[in-house]
Amino acid sequence: MVQTMKINKLPAPTFGWLGMNEAGVEEFSAHRICPEEEVPPEICVGREDAASMHIASGCGDEFDAFITRCVPRDTVYAIPAGKKASGAVRLTYRFACGMYQADSVRLDLGKGSGMTVIMDCVTGAEQVGKAALRTRITAGAYSHLTLVQIIRIGQGCTLVNDIAADADEHAKIDVIHIFLSGASVYQGMRTSLYGYQSECTVRAAYTVTDDHSLDMNYIVDHYGNKSVSNMKFDGTLRGTSSKILRATIDFKNGCAGSVGDETEDALLMDDTVKNKTIPLILCAEEDVAGNHGATIGRLDENLLFYLASRGMEEREIYKMLELSRIAAVIAEIPDEKMRDELLSGMK
Repeated sequence: MVQTMKINKLPAPTFGWLGMNEAGVEEFSAHRICPEEEVPPEICVGREDAASMHIASGCGDEFDAFITRCVPRDTVYAIPAGKKASGAVRLTYRFACGMYQADSVRLDLGKGSGMTVIMDCVTGAEQVGKAALRTRITAGAYSHLTLVQIIRIGQGCTLVNDIAADADEHAKIDVIHIFLSGASVYQGMRTSLYGYQSECTVRAAYTVTDDHSLDMNYIVDHYGNKSVSNMKFDGTLRGTSSKILRATIDFKNGCAGSVGDETEDALLMDDTVKNKTIPLILCAEEDVAGNHGATIGRLDENLLFYLASRGMEEREIYKMLELSRIAAVIAEIPDEKMRDELLSGMK
């Protein structure tokens, strides 16, 4: 009997008929996939028991239990206190056609350390298969992590990608997400800002086409005083595609002086797409500032008329704006090689 995992649960459920409280994914038996690695000399690489650590994640406990069964030992990339990596850690996952694959990665940053990690999930355009990836982060005091994840998988592929992160005082976690393709992509991320003036930023861009789907669940829990979060999402939907975004800022009791912002700008290129967005702010502390908003719809008719009068067709206009949204986020990737590769593939 096939079991269904409940993942990407909304922290505070809304009306069930909206279909946004959670997602369901069928479990599958997966074997470990080892990425192609480029690791700078300052990074220590090892293996540790995956069950020895638990960090609250965006996909949730059922997914954690599933991937720990598939991958009992985490691959750990650690940087000692006070060290700054001389280059980016590059992990390229080339998922094989028709295979069920998984991996679990841990990023450990010592006090005052810094590193950039680029994780590229890639397959052939027509490839099929299922994959799961978990990344767990412990950011020590005054450390800085930049994590870039690029999803460009086949038209018949399903991927569940999860992030769980803890941040100590003055730690900073920057995440860049680029979603370019895939039949069904599920993205979870949960960051616990435990430390004083700890920070988390998320910059995400997506394009969802044909009959594909993208299901996202981002949660930031503010525990530490004067902690800061900022989440910004830009994307386009075409064809009969669908997308759900759950973006939650949760101000816990005692996080006085904290600030959280979340925004989305979604461009709907066809009337047949399905878009659901629920920006959520939970608050158990008075002395905080939280802001959220979403701009969703088609282009302004005046802008369309202006560009059409300059000789552009409507589909050309939408395509140009779709590419510009993705390119703007790609430009923020702190690695010239990856920026050039992605931008050249969009031409």
